[in-house]
Amino acid sequence: MLFFVALADIPKEIFESAQIDGANYWVVMWRIGFPLIMDFFGVALVLNFVWTLTGSAQYVLLLTKGGPGTSSLTLSYYLYDKAFVTSRIGYSQAIGVLLFFAGMIGMLLIRRATQRSYLG
Repeated sequence: MLFFVALADIPKEIFESAQIDGANYWVVMWRIGFPLIMDFFGVALVLNFVWTLTGSAQYVLLLTKGGPGTSSLTLSYYLYDKAFVTSRIGYSQAIGVLLFFAGMIGMLLIRRATQRSYLG
């Protein structure tokens, strides 16, 4: 739905002129529509990445608590477990720093991949 709204924000004349020039639907979407919403795609991808990186703890906590054994343990749930269950605050802070750097690296990579070039 969000991508539909982003595509609806593009002026219709751009799509019409491409169709007049002979471009089919897929060419219009991949060569014109998608590059025009690349910045929006990058923001949506970063938000989804951060949610996946940090938001998985709630599902693991509610459903399995990391079990059976440690088969469904995620880094964000491991941080919660060390901070609030076993009271190892220093260890949980180290995990938090690791999550922070993993998030920053992931966001920089996503931004680099979705950055538009305005030169030729």
